[in-house]
Amino acid sequence: IYAIYDLNKDGEADKFVVFNNDVYLSNNFHEFQFGLETDKEGNFYFAKASPVRGGGRGFEKILPHNGAFVKISADGKRLYTIGTGLRAPGGIGVGPNGEITTGENEGTWQPCCKINFYQPENGTPFFGVEDTRQQNKSKFTEPLCYLPMSVDNSGGGQIWVPKNAKIGIESGELIHLSYGQSSIYHVLRQKVSDGFYQGGVAKLPVKLSSSAQRAVFHPDGSMYVVGFRGWQTNAANEAGLQRIRRNTKEVNPLPTAMAVTKEGIKLSFDVELDDELATDPTSFTAQRWKYIRGPQYGSGQFSVDNPDKAAEASAIKKESKRHRKRDSVKITAAKLGGDKKSVLLTVAGHKPSQQFKLEYDLESSDGDELIGTIHSTIHKVPSK
Repeated sequence: IYAIYDLNKDGEADKFVVFNNDVYLSNNFHEFQFGLETDKEGNFYFAKASPVRGGGRGFEKILPHNGAFVKISADGKRLYTIGTGLRAPGGIGVGPNGEITTGENEGTWQPCCKINFYQPENGTPFFGVEDTRQQNKSKFTEPLCYLPMSVDNSGGGQIWVPKNAKIGIESGELIHLSYGQSSIYHVLRQKVSDGFYQGGVAKLPVKLSSSAQRAVFHPDGSMYVVGFRGWQTNAANEAGLQRIRRNTKEVNPLPTAMAVTKEGIKLSFDVELDDELATDPTSFTAQRWKYIRGPQYGSGQFSVDNPDKAAEASAIKKESKRHRKRDSVKITAAKLGGDKKSVLLTVAGHKPSQQFKLEYDLESSDGDELIGTIHSTIHKVPSK
């Protein structure tokens, strides 16, 4: 409803004007609607959760818009399903060029939390929940990045950095919010092919009073973040609204970009790096692992280097979250880039990995500490 009229002036509403009533609804406790965003043309976007059963496993009766990413025309006259297979995305985003993003929560058919990214011109994506496929014939759309529970156990929304932003991140970059971990992440994207991206997340060095559920940029360049405390979050307070700005007196410890190369990983910073630490392979530690997508609730962590076929097969039949097998990965070489702001890492046994964790302990050329962790997904390793 977007307008109410009192036609006979008796103090009671007589006429209700509905903007759009095409969306199917049920009384399921978990059938949330996530986000209400717009694009340049004024179209509206939101995502519908799936009707999860009590306890979180499996689903009740599936209606046409459950687990769907929905677009409603600017005049409210038409509804389009532009993506399916979601469980409980937690939040969405609409980019400056029409890019669509969602979070996702671990559960049935979702091995862990993740960040979905797609461009509508490339078709109708299917995000993984077979129960809410909604007759979508598309193959499974891999996420931009998988996120282990320690990084995000319940996703929030995404927001794109505008030109006037003053948070130390360039315009056009993507930010992901975590309701569960009360954290804000810079999403380090790498384009693999048209409409297909891979990447990772680096946590912003801010401490929030509550969770990070939604964000908006103020005209003065500040970012305002709002959150609350319900279930499955480490939020300190019931609710919080905070203003975030870049402290220019402190060096930014986060990478500005990450790229998968033929030999390994390239990290870029906005300050020159100390040569000794940047060229020392022991300044970096890495692990990789994978997940099993199936009808069970979530997934354990499985070896990429030494696959356990029996354990993987078992994970399809019963829950596997207690299975924890990560591969230790050796960084065999580190080379400082010509600009002295980037470092090229050679990774032993370099290969695609659903989860690649990289920790770095560096300093700037002025002695400022640059310490952090990146959790990424490597879908494709370049051939050259």
